[in-house]
Amino acid sequence: MQVFTDVERLDFELSQGEVKRAFAKVGNDGECIEISASRHVITAGGIASPYLIHRLSGRKSETPKPFLGGYMDHPKGPIGRLMPTRHIDDLDYMLVSRDDIHVFALPEAELLESGIGNHSVFVWGETRRDQSLRSRICGRWLQLNINCEQFPDPANGISLDDPPEVRWRISSATRRDIDAFLDRILPRISALFGPVKRADWVAMTGASHPAGCTPLSASPLGAELHADGQLPTLANAFCVSSSGFPFAGSANPTLTVVALAERLAQTWYPG
Repeated sequence: MQVFTDVERLDFELSQGEVKRAFAKVGNDGECIEISASRHVITAGGIASPYLIHRLSGRKSETPKPFLGGYMDHPKGPIGRLMPTRHIDDLDYMLVSRDDIHVFALPEAELLESGIGNHSVFVWGETRRDQSLRSRICGRWLQLNINCEQFPDPANGISLDDPPEVRWRISSATRRDIDAFLDRILPRISALFGPVKRADWVAMTGASHPAGCTPLSASPLGAELHADGQLPTLANAFCVSSSGFPFAGSANPTLTVVALAERLAQTWYPG
């Protein structure tokens, strides 16, 4: 296996439905490396991967500025304040003894029944503080935050210029879905630990975890990929990237990308 980093530009030689060779311009000195392989795997992240897939597909765009929709991130932001009055020792133990992020989420069956996105409310851990929660909670509060699952939106996407540019927004439909989630989860948090003062408006930003635009599909159309990540128009070109996510989820994408890579490797080298 050959791995190239600091690649400034890639060009491809295609023949009979396969990538025959690739040419990589590497580093500031512009050295050009010829790459020949039986299989080629694109792992260029959630923005550059769709750009490379579009170039490899050889499709002619119907518009002067080609655009791939369905771009996703998982927006995050503060959604309210928890004023702990119950189970303070349990909450203190949870925050001190575990990881830095502590998540509250709805059961999977409830998500499937309601159609609500797989959002999560989280509290930053207190592992670096010197005092217990009980000793500092008097008249105080804990910030509650949300990580959102954003569904594909045709208006969110990547313009396939060189370099590609992202167009991204948080739609009113996403905000309605978040409100439906908070209507369900916040009363449960309040019942466990105490009153929650919900924010009137959730000021959200992106999490810098791009996904989508070339989703995996059992029957790929357009820019979609086969379920194993293969490009529909090329027999020996594959993509392992968050750009293949049909949905972005609300958690960091790294482990899912690793799982996709492992699954693809298992199909090539079983066992």
